[in-house]
Amino acid sequence: EEREVRISLAQRRGDQLKNLPEVCRMDKEIVLVAVRNNPAALQYASSSLRDDKDVMTAAVSRNGRVLEFAPEKLRRNEVIVRTAILQHKDALRHALTIDPQTLTTLLTSSNRVSRNRSLKMWIGSLIPQSSSVNR
Repeated sequence: EEREVRISLAQRRGDQLKNLPEVCRMDKEIVLVAVRNNPAALQYASSSLRDDKDVMTAAVSRNGRVLEFAPEKLRRNEVIVRTAILQHKDALRHALTIDPQTLTTLLTSSNRVSRNRSLKMWIGSLIPQSSSVNR
């Protein structure tokens, strides 16, 4: 019953994860509920859950900028980085590596990018001139 109360709190106010006991910050269900409500709650999750692809994907799909709270290996993960950048272009600042092919893929495969001329131009400007990309 106490766990259900904590899940309900996280669902209403994800930022309250910071005030919950450590055992709650290690509970994947509670953390997922919290980051779906407020992606910034990710910073209060246990390190093992910040290292969890499901948790990170849930967070960056709502706010790409929380990529900064991801561990190094997930800031190198192409799917997570792509999801974060498509949600908010500033997420690129927190990606540790992003190769021209990933940027090209973003340009050619994303409906959101192809419909957003300024985002397409911005991503295109990141690709080295030596790369042959149809902009």
